[in-house]
Amino acid sequence: CQAAAVREITKNNEEKILIVDFICHGVPSPNLFKEYIDYMQKKNRSKIVKYNNRSIIEGWKHLEELTFENGKVDYTSSFSEAWRNIFYSHNCLRP
Repeated sequence: CQAAAVREITKNNEEKILIVDFICHGVPSPNLFKEYIDYMQKKNRSKIVKYNNRSIIEGWKHLEELTFENGKVDYTSSFSEAWRNIFYSHNCLRP
């Protein structure tokens, strides 16, 4: 993930940086995530300009934040709860 990108960027200075690679939870299906984003944009009749999977606006709860082009910010929705349930159940993760 990010460690691979850091390795690529710093490949000429490898002796000057320590990279720690943690095990990733997993990556959801891009098609399923795209369907979710499309659904939320249609529901809100506005394009999403920012997506934050772990907003800390209310502390360290697992709260999703969607910012729309029309200025609306959505922190919770029934569909986003469904998305989180699918994500954390590991049913949409790619190998």
